[in-house]
Amino acid sequence: MIDEQHQLQPPSRVPFEAIACPVCGDAMNVRVVRDDGDRGRIVRCRRCDLGYVSPRPVSTIGLYEDPAYFGQSETTSDAGYLAYGEDSGVMREYFARVAHDLAERVGQGRLLEVGCANGSFLRAAREASFEVQGVEPGDSAAQLARDAGLPVLTGILDDPAIEIGAWDVVVLLQTVEHLPSPEPSFARLLTLLRPGGTLLLTTPNQHSWLARLSGKHWFEYKPPEHLFLFTPRTIAALLARVGFEDIEVTRDVHRYPPRWVIGRLGRYVPVARPLVALAERLLPNALLDATLPVYYGSMRVTARRPQR
Repeated sequence: MIDEQHQLQPPSRVPFEAIACPVCGDAMNVRVVRDDGDRGRIVRCRRCDLGYVSPRPVSTIGLYEDPAYFGQSETTSDAGYLAYGEDSGVMREYFARVAHDLAERVGQGRLLEVGCANGSFLRAAREASFEVQGVEPGDSAAQLARDAGLPVLTGILDDPAIEIGAWDVVVLLQTVEHLPSPEPSFARLLTLLRPGGTLLLTTPNQHSWLARLSGKHWFEYKPPEHLFLFTPRTIAALLARVGFEDIEVTRDVHRYPPRWVIGRLGRYVPVARPLVALAERLLPNALLDATLPVYYGSMRVTARRPQR
């Protein structure tokens, strides 16, 4: 939850830049999805269908260095998390399942999470017998992880302190859409992995049912926080271009209590608030508090660094 007087946006003095589509290189053949003024303009490439922000602030790192990004204030905003710490409990089962799936795929080994926030997933991975390390640009969140006994570096993907070619698994959960340059970032991820190592990432799917239903009001359109919105084809194309192989894209299914889901729906999709209020009145508490599978439009992507 973020103070309305403390809106998370880059300082007005930060210059803007226009960019070409990083998938196909076309800078002109775009359609404007939404113009959010000093937060940036969301466009969609007509050739390859990548969504991205252009023009956009040259730097957005200040967003993640602000403690308010992780919901440490009292009202809502369209940037950052409403209450990341509170959501960690809801996400615990999901993180445990992701860590279990990874352990079944690769066995034990060294795992690096990029954009690890307060370390909730790292805890699950450590319980699944991985040797874990995290990197997080927000120092307040990184400090929470360190206070919990997790080895987390305050930094970014390009930080020279991260070991090259040393990781059996590299994980980015809802992080790649924040990175300023997808192709160089994916190339960097490839170098961090050992030969044969596995990359796991999750990210919003611009072709999901909720994205199509919401149109320009899709809650994942959040400039300048979300700089790129991928489809299965665009993210697979970029990963293959930098040298990844065995690329798989699947649905990223969560398990949530309906009460939590409809509460978030009411906050993120204002047009749905009357239906949310009706559901909260009519549905029995036993159903509202049950844990049910939910697919809201995230995709899970795995890829492998070649052995050679």
